[in-house]
Amino acid sequence: MKTLIKTKEGYHKKTTWTYVDSACEHLVEELQKDDFIPDLIIGISPDGAIPGALIAQKLAIPRYYASPVDQVANVLSNAITKKCLIVDATMDEQSWSFENNRNVFWSNINYRTAAINFYAHFEPKPDYFAAIVRQDVEVSYPWK
Repeated sequence: MKTLIKTKEGYHKKTTWTYVDSACEHLVEELQKDDFIPDLIIGISPDGAIPGALIAQKLAIPRYYASPVDQVANVLSNAITKKCLIVDATMDEQSWSFENNRNVFWSNINYRTAAINFYAHFEPKPDYFAAIVRQDVEVSYPWK
């Protein structure tokens, strides 16, 4: 990430396209090391849509969906898949809200989570991540 900027509300980190690309490359390497190559990738929109698409492209995964967090459970319920990667730019409590809708239709899907960043205080942490962010730091992405 680039610089940490102090604001009245706390700290702010601005990311660049180069950072996002290198973070996604790191996530791909971690997936490959773990031998977890999904047949479906879901990018939690709005912010997870771009990293999800980049990871899908780097892994040559043709089945990619961008979905708001409240629709992830529906996408999984209708998916014919065995392995799924759910991606967000910054993993936080809202990113995990899809878990509240877990149902029998996708309980047999092996899914994992990935994020460019996640907050240090946040539990559970994503399965794959590129950076840990302090709780008092707001992260912005180049597409905003």
